[in-house]
Amino acid sequence: MIQKIDTYLNSITMYKITVYALCAIALLSIAYGFLGILPFNAISLIVSLSVIIITCYISNKICQKISNLPTNNDSWLISALILFLIIAPPDNYQSDILITIIASAIAIFSKYIFKLKNSHIFNPVALALLIIGIFGFGNSIWWVGSANLAIPVAILGFLVVRKIRQSGMVFAFFITTLVTISVFSLKNNIDIVKSIYEVVISWPTIFLGTIMLTEPSTMPATNLQRKIYGAVVGFLFSFQFSFGPIFSSPELAIVIGNVFSCLISPKQKTILAFKTKLKIARNTYEFVFEPDKKLTFLPGQYLELTLNTTTNDTRGNRRYFTIASSPTDTKVRFGIKFADAKGSSFKDTIFNLRADDKVLAGNLGGDFVMPKDTNKPLVFIAGGIGITPFISMIRYLTDTKEKRPITLFYANNTKNDIAYKDVLDQANKKLGLKTIYLLTNKNLVPKNWKGEVGYLNEEIIKKHVKNHKEQIYYLSGPNAMVDSYKNLLAKIGIPDKQIKTDYFPGF
Repeated sequence: MIQKIDTYLNSITMYKITVYALCAIALLSIAYGFLGILPFNAISLIVSLSVIIITCYISNKICQKISNLPTNNDSWLISALILFLIIAPPDNYQSDILITIIASAIAIFSKYIFKLKNSHIFNPVALALLIIGIFGFGNSIWWVGSANLAIPVAILGFLVVRKIRQSGMVFAFFITTLVTISVFSLKNNIDIVKSIYEVVISWPTIFLGTIMLTEPSTMPATNLQRKIYGAVVGFLFSFQFSFGPIFSSPELAIVIGNVFSCLISPKQKTILAFKTKLKIARNTYEFVFEPDKKLTFLPGQYLELTLNTTTNDTRGNRRYFTIASSPTDTKVRFGIKFADAKGSSFKDTIFNLRADDKVLAGNLGGDFVMPKDTNKPLVFIAGGIGITPFISMIRYLTDTKEKRPITLFYANNTKNDIAYKDVLDQANKKLGLKTIYLLTNKNLVPKNWKGEVGYLNEEIIKKHVKNHKEQIYYLSGPNAMVDSYKNLLAKIGIPDKQIKTDYFPGF
């Protein structure tokens, strides 16, 4: 069952799964309104949804015209749907609709106004709700926290978290929330079980932790930082306090958490000017860009690219790619593989970029980096275009003349699929890198092939890696390959703490 879910999730971006999840909750809520299950009638809900979507759409179009930068085609709709599930449906149509319009416009415009290094700081919906709340328009009632919606929200929220693989951050949020509530209940002689039940079922805890906390643009860059971020938001969400006209609320918890995230993990967005593309293997190209400012990153990290696509499909106009260049390079490079059949609108657009076309890059992140101990023996296992994080590392080591004990297993279907062979050959000579190529299609192995044939197995690992249980293993490639080889390593006695996997959302 989980494998089928993962297969589906891997076929779409994280933004699309979030849109689908929010649409499902919104439609279910309207159905509940017709059935009298929610305390709002369906007409009010429909009016609220219509006003919010129209306002967010128009506001986003205005901001696009002013900024003249590529923007996420799904972003404004996600903000609109979240607002719909939080803000009270109109009761007095004249005044309530005006507040709804103002909140919607603030949410969209805040993405373009409250920015640091071209990257927005705050969750736009949380900031909009906080602003209208400070001015006395308390329409943010978080009605999505209704007990009648708890199970659907939990199921759909699970899909979002599963897609982006951020269970650690979400777990930290929930544990901190429950511990804080338990301490508060003990201190005030309140039934702990009843308090926890109410927090989980009748508060917007699930929605906040799975949908709003996981916004990529406001999350820190590394997994450890994200866990701390989740714990901070969980504490602020469950700890009741007031400061003048400001009272504790879910939106305040998110906004303060965003500030904390910005402090521990500053974000930046970079404008990349396309320069050229180089064919490096069958259907595989390296795209070379000139950044408008120096990009600081660690070898093995990734960036999210946003394009102005002429047409849109279910994959959207944003995609995450591992950086293939070294931090010492003045250019930014990405290795991208294209399918034989017609690809997505994103892939079609990036393939047809012209000289100096602009691409927006942001949300730098990832823990798939080399250890600080340069003497630690490493084993890199790559499949196909999964070689890109290792190319970044190897280029960096070559440029800095830093030698590390590294064995690289590189698996491809055929010899023509091997990418960056020139980079690897150079590293073999200059760094003593040990590269073992594997061809998985036994029917297309050329004569005099000196590498291995077939999939990586225990025998091949032990043949090429001395003291194989003492190494740190890095796995990068298609999800099925990574999962398979992770199981293989576990089978031969490699503990989980010595295995690092490359996974980034939206691929």
